Amino acid sequence: MHDLLAAQAAPDLPGDLREIVEAGWTTGPAGTLLLAVQYRDRWNPEVGEADVGAYEYEINDIHVSTADLPVDEGLPARAAARGLTFALRAMERAAGLPGADLLAAVVSTPIDEEFLESGTTVKFFTRRGRHPDWFDDLERFQLDGVALVEMPDALGRR
Repeated sequence: MHDLLAAQAAPDLPGDLREIVEAGWTTGPAGTLLLAVQYRDRWNPEVGEADVGAYEYEINDIHVSTADLPVDEGLPARAAARGLTFALRAMERAAGLPGADLLAAVVSTPIDEEFLESGTTVKFFTRRGRHPDWFDDLERFQLDGVALVEMPDALGRR
């Protein structure tokens, strides 16, 4: 992921991603921290404290389209920059909310030629209860450039 981002400036976000950032966050069952546009009351209101991070990871799953970007050798870098910019801006909006100090985002951008145009995925979760721990070794991901961003990264941009 470092190689993908070496020469990329923070891009402007497309309208759909700006709307997600502007809508902000809400608190769901068991104090989960959820993107306001993603959460629906009917979704599993029975979340135990042990499952907070896993529930957030499941709900806060955003596809970042690259359909408007030129398809050339620079696509992975532009896609990764867009995903990271979105993640950081969304995380900034969460600052001050309960649990936000433990907020993290996983940004995953395909680097395999077969999947280059499929877009980037951003998933947000807090490190509370059961949460994804398979991102401790990001180098093991061979088909995607993967970055783990945490709240201090977002706040450090201010």
